[in-house]
Amino acid sequence: QKENMYTLNRKYDFILTTMAALAQNESYSIAENIRWGLRKKFRNGVPQINLKRMLGYDMGNNGKWVINSDQAKIVRYIYRKYLRGCSAHGISVELNQRGIKTVNGKEWCTTSVLCILQNEKYIGDSLCQKTFTTNAFPFFRKLNQGETDQYYIENTHHAIVTRETFQK
Repeated sequence: QKENMYTLNRKYDFILTTMAALAQNESYSIAENIRWGLRKKFRNGVPQINLKRMLGYDMGNNGKWVINSDQAKIVRYIYRKYLRGCSAHGISVELNQRGIKTVNGKEWCTTSVLCILQNEKYIGDSLCQKTFTTNAFPFFRKLNQGETDQYYIENTHHAIVTRETFQK
């Protein structure tokens, strides 16, 4: 429509196919530039994370992570209960019974609790590229199982739990 083409007319097939190929190539180029920029940030020790999906932290005015004290209490509670022998499933049931929601406002499940217990961000570190976006269209996120480099950056922000607690 932008190019004023009547797509049912066969004389436009070649032009339309060429324009689609150019647009797809541009999409690949943009995606690769974004991936390159993120890898460069990671190598320079700058993590990238969506804090809207992370319990316990907010983004401060200066771009630094700030501990959300109300949410941090929940994180510490999860670690404390787990160290006392409560299972991840038991913790999720207890949180739901108490009416405590996840950062997304949903009910807790075993996997949500395990993700918190295994997430290095709660000790102030960041493992970058746990997931990655594929190179081929359609682009989708995939768990990184060695396909791309990962970057472990220590002390990127304030910890909610101690390293000792996390190790246990």
